[in-house]
Amino acid sequence: MLSMSSADEIELETWRTRHGRCRLPENKMRFQPSLDTTLERLPKVMAIILRARLKAGGWLGTLRLEASEAAEIESIADMSRRELMVMLLDVASALAQNQPEGEHIGAIVEGRSGGLYIGSPLSWKGAQIKFSVHGVQAAVLNAWHHGEKSLAGLMVEVPPCACCRQFLRELQSWKSLYVVQAIDGPFSLKKGALKDLNLSNDGLRLEGLKGYFLANNKEPVSLGKSTSTNELITKAAEAATMSYAPYSHNYAGLALRTKRGDMHVGSYVETVESVAGILAVEAALVDLALGGGALTDVSEMVLVETRGGVTQFSATQRLAMAMGNIPFRFLMATI
Repeated sequence: MLSMSSADEIELETWRTRHGRCRLPENKMRFQPSLDTTLERLPKVMAIILRARLKAGGWLGTLRLEASEAAEIESIADMSRRELMVMLLDVASALAQNQPEGEHIGAIVEGRSGGLYIGSPLSWKGAQIKFSVHGVQAAVLNAWHHGEKSLAGLMVEVPPCACCRQFLRELQSWKSLYVVQAIDGPFSLKKGALKDLNLSNDGLRLEGLKGYFLANNKEPVSLGKSTSTNELITKAAEAATMSYAPYSHNYAGLALRTKRGDMHVGSYVETVESVAGILAVEAALVDLALGGGALTDVSEMVLVETRGGVTQFSATQRLAMAMGNIPFRFLMATI
């Protein structure tokens, strides 16, 4: 979350320390790979697809392989689905932004459609405001943004931490989700270093779950007389309708524009344990990062939200200021 009290931060840090962190162990530490070097190591057909999406700057969507593309690569490169997912881990790591040493690790999720979605961690810290999105959370958001209603599996480098598992706990496919760890990192399949994992409830809050955000129905929101032909406002309102907010009923969406004119959107996703949720602005920045953009590329933002048990206005406004006084607009909507 973007803003917490000192007591909340201490509690969160204790929780993460006790129940795992998305961090490489000391004996597995390595430098973050460059994206160009990583793409050069991939099978040619895979690199062509990913480079095209990066060049489009988000117009073709965030980094992923659609089911047909994944099947084509497997056939041409004579590789298995797990081999393909392991290779994509290196791409996820290369796209990580502002991560401490050892935390530039991503994740890959497989949707029921057969599509593969990259998730890279990103964070911001400065001017008394910070946020952190883990690779697993980013990968799930990526799949969600592309219409996946259920997930089949997850490829990781380290076991998902409590924060990531709490996020996954809101999925209908939680119990059937396969999880595989690439123990020696990207390309470890050449050494056969894979391990099947079980997702544990250890450290999670389970009471009061109202889950299944991937299969969440849209919640229509209206701007009333504030309705505008402004494209950013329209996109933010559309994103608000996609929100998963069964606990606070705060339906929020954010749209941003980059300096080169690309648009990215994000919808609010909350969990029964609030610190594992993702604010609309965080989701939009994930969409930006997974389209090959940088957090410093943002030129303007619009937040649309309904009145609920919480508000994202002040936290988003402060982040916009901390990121360089980015022009920020806010509109209140109704259900």
